[in-house]
Amino acid sequence: MDHRPITVLAFPTVAPDWHDRFLQAFDALARHTLAEPGCLSFQLHAHATDAGRFVVHEVFADKAALDAHTAAPHTREFIDFINITGSTLSCQPWYRLDLPA
Repeated sequence: MDHRPITVLAFPTVAPDWHDRFLQAFDALARHTLAEPGCLSFQLHAHATDAGRFVVHEVFADKAALDAHTAAPHTREFIDFINITGSTLSCQPWYRLDLPA
């Protein structure tokens, strides 16, 4: 098992009719996620000009912590919300590279 911290960039896109509900659903997800023992950071960013586009910057202690987050009921509920509303969500895992100066 890889024990390096892992970053996830998630890209939700939400229809205007669901914008406020998305923010409420994300707030609940964030509160639960930030309480997870392996969550180091979980931040939502809004696109500068498109109100329906977001990026979530997530950092977990390691792959096991990310896997636990992915399987958690609050994460599954949020993904259900995305699917029910016809929104989209793309997630990409990344490892930080520590390059010599």
